[in-house]
Formats: sequence, C-alpha cells, structure tokens
Amino acid sequence: MLNDVIILAKGEGRVHCPFDAEEVWVVNDAGLDPCFKDRKVKIDKVFRFDDTDLQFLADMRQQGPIISWREYADIKYPIEEIKKEFKTNYFSNTISYMIAYAIYTGVKQLRFFGVDAPYGGIYETERSGIEYWLGRAEDRGVKCIPGPSSHLLLTMSGNLYGETREGKVPLYFGERLVLLNLLPLKGTYREMDKCALARWFLTPKQRECKLHNVKLTKLANGQYGYECPQEFAERIWMTEEAWSFVAEHLRKLDKEGTLPVDAATVYKKMVLLPEGGER
Repeated sequence: MLNDVIILAKGEGRVHCPFDAEEVWVVNDAGLDPCFKDRKVKIDKVFRFDDTDLQFLADMRQQGPIISWREYADIKYPIEEIKKEFKTNYFSNTISYMIAYAIYTGVKQLRFFGVDAPYGGIYETERSGIEYWLGRAEDRGVKCIPGPSSHLLLTMSGNLYGETREGKVPLYFGERLVLLNLLPLKGTYREMDKCALARWFLTPKQRECKLHNVKLTKLANGQYGYECPQEFAERIWMTEEAWSFVAEHLRKLDKEGTLPVDAATVYKKMVLLPEGGER
C-alpha cells in the first residue's frame, strides 16, 4: 500500500512534476519528455493500453515496467477484478485506468502533473472519465491533488454555477495571442473602447513575460508575434463588458466563416460554454 503516488501525463503542467512521491506512474512515454533531460527523473510504473509497435514498447521500457491488460504487459493490469470491484466498464483513457488501479491497490494520495484536461480540444472528450474516477477515488478516501495548471475539478471560471457572469477563463498563452490577433483594430469609438478593455485583460504583463521567458513583438500590421519556450496557462479575469465584446466578435467571425482553425478552442471557452450558463 502506497501513501503518495504521482501520475504524470503529457499536458503542459508536466513541467512542474517534482518526482518526489513514493512512486511515479507515467502515461506512455511521458517520462522521456525532453523537458526532463536535466532533471533527476524517477519512474516506477508505465501505463499503456493502446496497440503498440515493438520499438515504442522498447522506448517506454527505458522508464520502467509496463502495466497493461494487453499481451505486451510486464505487469498484468487486473482489468476483470477492477471491473467487478467498481461495477463499471467506464474507462475513457489511460488516466482512468490509472486512478482505478490506485484505488484498487490502496493508494492513499494521488498527485497529478500534466493531467491538465483543458476545456476545448481533444482531451475534453476524456475529462469526464477522469473526473468520474476522481470522484470514485475521493469517495474511497483517496486524497486527489490536481497540478497547478490543471482544469480538473473546476468549473471553467472557478466559480459556482449561477455566480456572477464576471469571471475567469483558463487560457494558454498561445490562445491569448490568438484572441489578441483576432480583435479588430478599427471600429466606432464605442467598439474600440470595449476592445481596448478586452486587450488590457488579454495582453501579457511584464511579470508573466519575465517569469516564462516570453519575447513579445508588436508587428507592423498591429498584431503580436511571440516566442515562448514553454506553453503555460493562466486564468484570465474579464469584466462582463469585455467578455461580451470578445464573444460577440468571435460569433461574428464564425457567422462570416472567417474564424481561423487555431481559434476553435478559444471560441468554445469564450462563447459556447458561457452560453450553457457557466462562466
């Protein structure tokens, strides 16, 4: 029985992993990430459930033994026993299996790094399964601690449903720059007054740029270019006026069919989710 386990995945928050738990469990080859090359990396178990070629298996085994219910497993995952124990077949991704395994084997505390599950994008389809198993874990007395950049167990704004519509939106740095570069540069005074307010909330501050070694460049066309060695997320606060302006502008681009592909997740965060009643 383990008192403290870290689950490490490939989200942006992986860089914060301290590798100081009794055991560190990784998703696939997460422990081989180049961001750890100058760190003392300690990995005890590797979880993998997809069909896999021999070379990738060999790469993963550099980290530690592979746990799976597939034939390539070094340690057999007790899938039938776990399904019987919890009376469910609901495993939406590798992390779901890992949390279930932790509960089954008596782990007392789970810490998560790189399990960010942001709103929007491919991982949103998996977050429900992760949060389901987090609920099962906490119900069994397992203490679950999401990482500093994780969106798990949070509403999009961090507020209770029904609280003030003024709130925060979790945005990666790149998403903020997408929004800044989509905002109009010309318009009526009333429009530009609201736009200037939105730009103030979205524009990275000197503290952030210094902390994350960001180089921000104002281009000749009025847009921003940037260099950021490692993506990071912040919860950006906006007033109702600024938020509504940004959302309405995104709706306009969507209606015109000019919304760029890299704005899809931002559109979901700023427009679709708030329309469902949450901010």
